[in-house]
Amino acid sequence: DVKTFEDKRGLDPTEKDALQAPVEVLRRKMGVCAGYANLFNALCAASGIEAVHVSGLTKNDRGRIPRIGHAWNLVRADGRWALIDATWGSGYMDTDDGKYTPHFNEAFFFTAPEIMILDHYPHDPLFQLLPVPLTPEEFKQDRAAVQKLLAERQSADARYAVKDSLDAFVQLDSASRYFNSCLRTVGFDPANNPALFGLGMYRHNAATAHLEIVQREWNGLRMDPRDP
Repeated sequence: DVKTFEDKRGLDPTEKDALQAPVEVLRRKMGVCAGYANLFNALCAASGIEAVHVSGLTKNDRGRIPRIGHAWNLVRADGRWALIDATWGSGYMDTDDGKYTPHFNEAFFFTAPEIMILDHYPHDPLFQLLPVPLTPEEFKQDRAAVQKLLAERQSADARYAVKDSLDAFVQLDSASRYFNSCLRTVGFDPANNPALFGLGMYRHNAATAHLEIVQREWNGLRMDPRDP
């Protein structure tokens, strides 16, 4: 959906999000990366396959990181977790004339983590599927420098037991997943504004819910009329 991607429809954020719902992507037969990832998740759920929606940054062939973020997926197949980018695997858009060309590319289905991290950086470090994740600053380096870092870390002590951590993550409810992911993201990248906002909203909602419970209990108390 080139028009939505280039923000030429004049839609507000809520309308843009609505267009990326799985049923809308199917109906319209187009979408941006969020729509591809949402539809892939929905198809996996309908098939009894565990999948996770991933958001983050990408790097183009010239090493530049676009301002607009990207979305892709993790999927658990045959007992292991794998990376899939259905958007990049379906075709490409010419940035000069804005034309989209459908072109299936199987390289973005079950891509090795050491390959995917060269141009895909998830906000949540666990979603890199690397025992020792790259930092944002390391990702910004050129391709050769990143490959050198990865080679040097092959014998390093793991920060994450990736499979066990992801298996535990998907057992959480959606709100707890969101909080868990934001907490891990901020712990790894304290300057990540989306994760900081997410933590703030989660804690605000939790505090509001607790206040409502206390208020209901307070309203239910019988007060002695002699009390001040």
